[in-house]
Amino acid sequence: MEISQIVWLALFIILLSVEASTSNLVTCWFAVGSLFALVISFISPQLYWLQMMTFAIVSLLALALFKPILVKKLSEKNEKVRDVFDGEIGIVTTEPEGSNKIAYVKIHDVLWKAKTDDEIKKGDEVYVIEQDGNLLTVKKVEEKYSSKNDENKEV
Repeated sequence: MEISQIVWLALFIILLSVEASTSNLVTCWFAVGSLFALVISFISPQLYWLQMMTFAIVSLLALALFKPILVKKLSEKNEKVRDVFDGEIGIVTTEPEGSNKIAYVKIHDVLWKAKTDDEIKKGDEVYVIEQDGNLLTVKKVEEKYSSKNDENKEV
């Protein structure tokens, strides 16, 4: 195995590792370029300039062509997930702790970690205003809108 083949293979592994740890959708395209350069190194092991050009051109083309498409697809998927919990009502199951007022909220029999700027306590009803990963941002349901309030029920 030529030294250039070892270099391209090592670069490919390193770039994929960096992408896996950061998920920034940049280094993966350079990993694709290094894979193409590795193939060229098997075909023409002494043509280093061709390997470098292949790496640069393929990496930049992949970055320019595929990153915008992938980012758009991923953001559409995240929007669908966010919409699922917007406005959902839950019950606070623990007292808020810490400066961020982190508590657990039960929504559809599932416990979620939630933060709020409101004064809440265990047993209060809250509604979801935002979701960031597995952390919900919630607001306290006002007493007159609470599902516990019998006055809101039609007779």
